[in-house]
Amino acid sequence: MNPATLAAVGRAFDAIDATTENDQAATLRAEIAECETALESAIERRRAIAAELGAMALQPHGGDGARIADALIGGSSATTAIAVVASQAELERESDGLARAVAELRQRVADRQQQIAAVRRAPVDRVIDATRPLMDSLIDEMREAGARFVQAYVKAEAISLATRSNLMPGQAKELARAMTAPGAFKPFVPHASRDVPVPDDIAALFARLSGKGEGLAITTPATVTLF
Repeated sequence: MNPATLAAVGRAFDAIDATTENDQAATLRAEIAECETALESAIERRRAIAAELGAMALQPHGGDGARIADALIGGSSATTAIAVVASQAELERESDGLARAVAELRQRVADRQQQIAAVRRAPVDRVIDATRPLMDSLIDEMREAGARFVQAYVKAEAISLATRSNLMPGQAKELARAMTAPGAFKPFVPHASRDVPVPDDIAALFARLSGKGEGLAITTPATVTLF
């Protein structure tokens, strides 16, 4: 990792200010809290209305008239008796209105939650922009490491093939098998062929054995298959 790039990204992070977004999010959260309080009240009132309507349904036939009659018998004036006894229709209208309010409040909560997500995204986008140079540097390092691995693997495999030996340790073979899986290193080889040429230094190394007789008649492979 390039230390200068890392330091530059750190300075960019220090300069990022999310005060505006924090204030916006706080305002939206306060509005959500208000909506949730109203929502709780509306739901509780609907429960109470449902209980009252349920009690009305259990009363003997007569409905509002019977309840007003009972109020009159209890000593209330006719006007008072009618006023204090809510009719079933009025309660049902209130419940319907509350149902619409509940739906509206839930939608407002959902809308503000989406707005908070959008507000929070803005400073994160600034962080992403600031991080791009570091990411580019790391990707370059990965490409370079991949290219180095390919060359090291090709050389090691060429030696094993030339000597018909098992010089490469088991763990190295497992790593090589995983790293050279189909397509794994296509971005790091300068051609589309599945066969990578054996580097000249390995070919030159084994060329030093030429002329030493049949006992050292070693042939170096021209290529090594990667994928």
